[in-house]
Amino acid sequence: MAVTADRGALAALRVDAVHQHFHAPAGAGPAARVLARPVGQWTALQVGVHPAVPGDGAGESRFVLPAHVVRAHDRVLRERLAQAADSGGPALALVRGGACTGKTRSAWEAVRTCLADWQLAFPKTAEELLGLLASGAALGPRTVLWLDEAQIHLGGPGGEDAAAALRTRLEQPEPLVVVATLWPSIHRELTTRPAPGRPDTHAQARALLAPWPAVDVPAAFGPDDLARMRTLAAPGGDPALRVAERTSPGGAVAQTLAAGPQLVDHYERAEEPPGCYGRALITAAMDARRLGWESPLPAAFLRDAAPGYLSERQRMQAPPDWFDQAMAHATTTIKDVVRALDDVPHPTGMGALPGHHRLADYLAHHGRATRVFDVPPASFWDAVLHHPPTPGELAVLARNAVDRGRLQVAAAVAELAVAGGDTSSLLELADLYERRGDLAAALPLTERAVATDGTYALARLVRLHDRLGEHEAAERLLPEPGTPGRAAVAIALAWSREESGDEEGAARLMDVAGEGDSVVIPVMEGLIHLTGGQVRRGEEELRRLLLLDDERLDADLRTDWLPLFALDDGDVGTIEEFQRVAQYEDFPVLRIVLLSLLNGPEDRAELEMLHRRAAEAGNPYAVAQLMHLRWEAGDRSEAERLGREALAAGNPRVLVELAHQREDAGFPSEAEELARRAAAEGLPYALTELGRIRKKAGDLLAARRLFELALDAGDRYALGDLTPLLPPSPTHHLGLTPSGTPAPP
Repeated sequence: MAVTADRGALAALRVDAVHQHFHAPAGAGPAARVLARPVGQWTALQVGVHPAVPGDGAGESRFVLPAHVVRAHDRVLRERLAQAADSGGPALALVRGGACTGKTRSAWEAVRTCLADWQLAFPKTAEELLGLLASGAALGPRTVLWLDEAQIHLGGPGGEDAAAALRTRLEQPEPLVVVATLWPSIHRELTTRPAPGRPDTHAQARALLAPWPAVDVPAAFGPDDLARMRTLAAPGGDPALRVAERTSPGGAVAQTLAAGPQLVDHYERAEEPPGCYGRALITAAMDARRLGWESPLPAAFLRDAAPGYLSERQRMQAPPDWFDQAMAHATTTIKDVVRALDDVPHPTGMGALPGHHRLADYLAHHGRATRVFDVPPASFWDAVLHHPPTPGELAVLARNAVDRGRLQVAAAVAELAVAGGDTSSLLELADLYERRGDLAAALPLTERAVATDGTYALARLVRLHDRLGEHEAAERLLPEPGTPGRAAVAIALAWSREESGDEEGAARLMDVAGEGDSVVIPVMEGLIHLTGGQVRRGEEELRRLLLLDDERLDADLRTDWLPLFALDDGDVGTIEEFQRVAQYEDFPVLRIVLLSLLNGPEDRAELEMLHRRAAEAGNPYAVAQLMHLRWEAGDRSEAERLGREALAAGNPRVLVELAHQREDAGFPSEAEELARRAAAEGLPYALTELGRIRKKAGDLLAARRLFELALDAGDRYALGDLTPLLPPSPTHHLGLTPSGTPAPP
């Protein structure tokens, strides 16, 4: 006790000495620079809060402060600050947490909430802290002493003097709140007694901190925290939280928000060797993730894919150990919490899985946002074929190659997926052969797909046989009477016969389909006559059926008959699009599609009736379509009224139609702003509309980027806009598949 008292007396003498030093006539010491001012005059940036990741579409360089998600530790901290304010005495609030867990933000929000009318002083060093404590005028009553990263003040040279002086100040009965943040490891270092015989270098810091229990900030968001965050991140809410929600594995939201900007900076600023080699690996990983590769990435894949992401000069100057240098850059830890390419746990054993890495989720998000207009180089696809992921991931990669017009690459990848046992790629590969006109090669693949894709694959198979002239083989494939799928397959074959001019055969097969009691049969018969290129028969009857208020018709169109609508153009994705839209049971979308085939632009009364019926039932898509019909009819005031009412009712889907209308009216800047608002709401087709606006303005690069982004986000219709803007396929050297056979188209 005597030693402690002596040290306290020595500290007091030092404080007096520092007081005299900092109040010298020159007035140039640290205390003169550190002044307390009202809490409201401080910003989050000034008190040390990390800038957060930007939201979708925001720039990377500006300071972003997302909405604060109040968690359990926030409530504890605020209660302590409120008690300290009420007590009128001194207090120390210690906020303890790991790197980038949000401890500074929590402390700042608590001060703003509970001590908003106080003063705040923020010394940056132990010397400045001593100066403030020595100056009574600079640190008066009702002041917050802000010690962010308190190890700076307590752990280095002068730290013990500062801790002793702070202990003395906290003994005075004046309202003062010290808010300190510390890492758990540093808190242990400052508060743990040394082993016997070892010097006690942190006695004053331990005596300062020990009486005050720490408020611990968890490393991850719990289920309740994530639920509150999702509420704040909902469409129309905080865009930065929306990004963090999608890119924070294991609930590490605070780490993503805080370290994301520095992670992106580490990636994008690596323009010269050796950093550029690491950037090539990261970019290859970005492309792999955005195109469907979710499992760990082999280091061999990254090594083989990298050359295509480097310039000729960079490749020529690469040293023998370029890959080791690249991995060192890509695995550098940023802000002690995240790496661009991180290790992955061994699936069964201990430690990491050798030779495999995973891309940081936030960089995956950054890649989707910034590389949507970039086509992976040939080295990427070569590496995929030589170091393939799972068959299911190969199937997704193949579909993405198709969407980008890379049919030769898609066929090679789909063949590898099929060889690996992925049955979902059978029809994709068969479709690629059909596009080339090689029906014989598509036939066995379609036969294999029947086991997993059922009626849809069987309908395609009978059409293939029929187109090959194997009419008897096609009819032998018809399911037996009373068997599910018989009517649908018969209609598919009737459709094929109608297209070839065999109206008698089509009529006979429609009789087979009509053995059941489905209300769709007459509709399909009228549609087949309509699209078969022959004399249109039964159009009035078809129109009458489509306009009936019959719930059975909607149910049948939405379930059993959806596959037939994908057969006409051979597009495997068409069925997915119909299923996506038809999930809205109050929106008779298939009726509207079919009725649109019958009606010209001058005859929209029936279409408007169906759309109004759906809009009155509350369907958000129908309102936008109704606006479109009114605009095309010249009733612009009614179209705008519908849009205003829908927006007021909280329906953001009309923003795209409003953008289209403002563009049509000659106001491109207003149209672009509306489309951007729609894109911020997460509507993929808004990006397509925005791309069309930029294309019309002559900005083809931006248009291409937007069409790619829309395609990545799920708007398949963007492909038609994107394809004319794509360069020729860079896969000229992929003439052979890994098995050595000639590649499909």
